[in-house]
Amino acid sequence: PGRWANLDTPEHQENSRRLEKAILSYNIQHPIGTLSGVGQRALVLLAAQTAIYGHQPSHPILWAYRPLVWLSALALLLRTWRYVWVIRRRPLWIVEGPANQAAVAAALSILLLAAGEGSSEQSRLLISVLPLLALVLAVETDETVHQLITSRSANSAGYSTV
Repeated sequence: PGRWANLDTPEHQENSRRLEKAILSYNIQHPIGTLSGVGQRALVLLAAQTAIYGHQPSHPILWAYRPLVWLSALALLLRTWRYVWVIRRRPLWIVEGPANQAAVAAALSILLLAAGEGSSEQSRLLISVLPLLALVLAVETDETVHQLITSRSANSAGYSTV
């Protein structure tokens, strides 16, 4: 009791500044470890846990929820991998379309949530990124189907797709 009234005191602010400085210093001195840690936490976030504060819901929709989150994360990973290859030739391609913007926003959101999360609230935090992940999955699926249809029609017309 009375704890909330003491959150914004000069002592609390000074302790927060010291902690921020120590964390930033560590991250600068150990970039590989920092990236590894953020990557591991992103994987935990994308595991799509549904339990929160000891409550484990058991609704049947959760059987579809987790695999759909995993597929969406895979689509985001594939799109991000494509960015790494394309950015050298066309650096502005990332911001050219809404689907690209959504993928960048989703990736950055996941990394920021993973870097800042520390209280086992992954299921609550992941909810904020789900619409972006769903969009990325829809776009990747649409583009893949379009490429398959295009290559199939080119093959049947006798054209080489190589």
